[in-house]
Amino acid sequence: MRFVLLLALVAGCTPVITPVMPQWEEDVHGSTVQIVKEFRATVTNLGTAPTLKVIVRFSRHRWQPGLGNAFEGEATRSSLSPSEFSFAIRHQDTYVNTQAVFFEWFVVDRAPDGTETILAETDVQQFRIGCAGTGTDDSLKSDQATVVGSFDNASSFPPSGYILPHRHVSFKGNGRAAARVQVIEPGHTPTLGQPDLLFYDGAGPPFRLLGWAYTFPFDADKRPHFFCFPYEAWFVHEAGWHTSDGLFECQPNALSHPTTGGLSLTPPFWHGRVWDLHLWRRDGQVPVVAAADDTIAQDGVSFPACAFHPTDVTPFP
Repeated sequence: MRFVLLLALVAGCTPVITPVMPQWEEDVHGSTVQIVKEFRATVTNLGTAPTLKVIVRFSRHRWQPGLGNAFEGEATRSSLSPSEFSFAIRHQDTYVNTQAVFFEWFVVDRAPDGTETILAETDVQQFRIGCAGTGTDDSLKSDQATVVGSFDNASSFPPSGYILPHRHVSFKGNGRAAARVQVIEPGHTPTLGQPDLLFYDGAGPPFRLLGWAYTFPFDADKRPHFFCFPYEAWFVHEAGWHTSDGLFECQPNALSHPTTGGLSLTPPFWHGRVWDLHLWRRDGQVPVVAAADDTIAQDGVSFPACAFHPTDVTPFP
């Protein structure tokens, strides 16, 4: 059988895979319409040998290549079109909007002992659930245009509706911050285009906007999926005191008073953990999504190492 298969390949019947870019959406809660999340591809010149398999390997958040790392699914042939194959993922409800998914298709000749020969494969491709095509970059650039148009070159600091969570202290990679009081309220939900925090250059007026941020109350089991912003980019801003000297001191609860800065009215104040996402201005380009931007405010003071920390997003399960 394998000799016949090799002859077919030499004769120019090499399988060809053409993947279909998925456009998954998160299921609407309570809806009777279920959105099936599946991978699809067209395969030509497949042949009929029973050892030939069409498989897709995939992972979330980052690419984990190889048989031992990525998920694997054996695709089934469509009953309506012999060249069309599909594989529906398990754990459908755990794949939510703004998560990144990576995938790669293969045609393999798989022997009974499990060894396989790759006959055809595609490049690794990527998409973001609920954000077709350039949806993520478009959303980030659109938000940047709105925020910069509303808050750049402020005539006063802080702008109307904002307070100074760190007084006039400038932090390395962040600049000087202005914040909405609502950012620490339980159940707070951010509003796109109306950031919870604004970061400015220290010089002014006018004050040049450097970046902005959105926050959600922290829930370890519920990472935010906010518009098309990258799911994996949210990090934790630790609980702690904004002290009267404008600095930050990590503290697990409000019963432990800060050990530096002293007490006054504005600040100090304490807040619990929050999910945080910072965006840094890049006019005409996609803004940088990161906790800090090393190209700005290089002479400021440093946040303590405990203040911000990423939370890993695993491809599995």
